[in-house]
Amino acid sequence: MDEEGSQRFIKQVFDLWVNPELERRRASGAIVGRFELRAVQIVMNVGEPPRVRLNDEVRAIMFAKVPDAVRAHLRVGEPVYWDQVVDLTEVVLTDADPNAAHVTLVFRPGGAIHMSFDFRYNAARVADSLAVANEFWQTAKLASRKGHAHAFLENLFAAAELVAKAQLSFLPDEELLRSRKHTAVASKINLHRKLGNVDGAAVDLFNDLFAMRGVARYVHGELKQLSPSEMRRMLARVALWLRRVRSSLPKRLPAKLRAA
Repeated sequence: MDEEGSQRFIKQVFDLWVNPELERRRASGAIVGRFELRAVQIVMNVGEPPRVRLNDEVRAIMFAKVPDAVRAHLRVGEPVYWDQVVDLTEVVLTDADPNAAHVTLVFRPGGAIHMSFDFRYNAARVADSLAVANEFWQTAKLASRKGHAHAFLENLFAAAELVAKAQLSFLPDEELLRSRKHTAVASKINLHRKLGNVDGAAVDLFNDLFAMRGVARYVHGELKQLSPSEMRRMLARVALWLRRVRSSLPKRLPAKLRAA
């Protein structure tokens, strides 16, 4: 984001969230007189109104760049002061906000503003879904080795569906989190495929597995014969999709690191 874009973004953050929160706190008596704003954080969870944190209320781990001469003398737990910091390189939410998106602004002495934002939601939920998806994938792999095509397809579909839902869950879609219907995930992942937001080949396989699932799970008709090479190809495609979504997971760090 260029300088002009950054300024516009910061103005929008103040107009939408910060100024109304400051006015609310002044009206309630929580802020009296002059107030120095050192940091701002907007935390957004699906199905909840945004929460505005000011100054010491901000929860995050900040990674700072300091000169080699300063770093050489720092000890674990020793504070770092602004006059020792060259730049902030990253701001990461803690596990106290496992599923939140955020905007965090840090106001440095001299007027510089460090801006950090991550609009990916549901980091913990996505991680949980991917862990279970891997269990189903491993079970599908075992079924393929035994030539159990019905069990292979049912378990690989479960893995693919969980990966699809995990990828969709980065968005603030409350309906998706509530839904227990296979068709909800299918319709949404295919919509995002049309928009070019997801791997088309992975969604093609998801659709094929969805179509074959009735036969595989409920024995509604004769199951198409799958060769070992076909099963390996299908396993590889879902495994690649799972790795790609996992690599997109936002980081969360233990809140206790704040004291270090």
